[in-house]
Amino acid sequence: MEWSPALLQRFSETMLHLGRLDEAIARIPDAQRFLQAFVMKESLLSSEIEGIHTTLIELFDSDTHRPRSETRRVANYMVALDGALQLMRMERLPLVERVIIHCHSALLEGTVESGKSPGVYRSVPVRVGQLVPPPAHQLDGLMKDLEQFINGDDELPGLVKAGMAHAQFEIIHPFLDGNGRTGRMLIVLILVQEGILSEPLFYPSLFLVEQRQQYYQVLDGIRTHGDWESWILFFLEAVGVGAEDALVRAKAIERLQSDLLFRIQSSSMSTSMKMAAKHVLERMFEHPILTIADAAEWSQRSYNSAKKLMDDFVEMDFVHQQSSRSRNKKFGFTPYLHLLDADRSELSPPL
Repeated sequence: MEWSPALLQRFSETMLHLGRLDEAIARIPDAQRFLQAFVMKESLLSSEIEGIHTTLIELFDSDTHRPRSETRRVANYMVALDGALQLMRMERLPLVERVIIHCHSALLEGTVESGKSPGVYRSVPVRVGQLVPPPAHQLDGLMKDLEQFINGDDELPGLVKAGMAHAQFEIIHPFLDGNGRTGRMLIVLILVQEGILSEPLFYPSLFLVEQRQQYYQVLDGIRTHGDWESWILFFLEAVGVGAEDALVRAKAIERLQSDLLFRIQSSSMSTSMKMAAKHVLERMFEHPILTIADAAEWSQRSYNSAKKLMDDFVEMDFVHQQSSRSRNKKFGFTPYLHLLDADRSELSPPL
């Protein structure tokens, strides 16, 4: 692939955004506490491209009740990504077919798509818009070629490799369903494998949702005209936008935590209650939908003490009650949920 001046400039800008994000992740204490939220955001965005819709609140609350079908489909993305990272880190597997098949299988498990052969390459021809993917008998060979490309020891930058691998996967279209979400998951996994990001704390699908029509057009341009440059330029912009947004949001989360801790410390709470409040606040960044029983467990205080603490949090606008029921009340960590959902234009840029 030849590097035009435009491509070189876009590549440099995108690598700068990714570098700043990874550096920020390393500096922020306990960045893992909001890793789940960022993975959720990519899951929501990637699923939205396929017309699958739910909300962050439903995702955060999905482990305590039977989720809607749409919510289960989106939540499965997080399970699939986590499982893939475990295979790559704990079993030291490179990003091979086994990992890709795991992603697809976990993505479709227990959903309305589970009858479409999770983790099994299709055995029938398909058509996707104007695209006619390769016939089924070629899939084994094509996927092995893709595996070799992803893990090849060549001079192609990992970021460009991620974009090209995603495009090849979508053109091959190896599964009956779930190809788009699985293919976008590959982007994140390749960037982690290549050491460009230490954690999957960004969401390439942000720009792809906003520019959905162009996304499909530039992918199709590879098939019809062999136009890789337009695709790579578009892909680099998508990654840059996602990385920049993730950085802005991560810094905003850090500022939010500092502000709320200051308000707790400056409040009229007793010293012991302030300690309990800090423990609960820390856990709320991981579990922003909570009950009084959760607060009691996290703070190791009695139910009545936890209820008093939640009353204080309501008065301070830290949380809001999610329903009007009197038993097992659920509270939402409103400032944090708003920050995760807010438009980027509403957030202050990082210093």
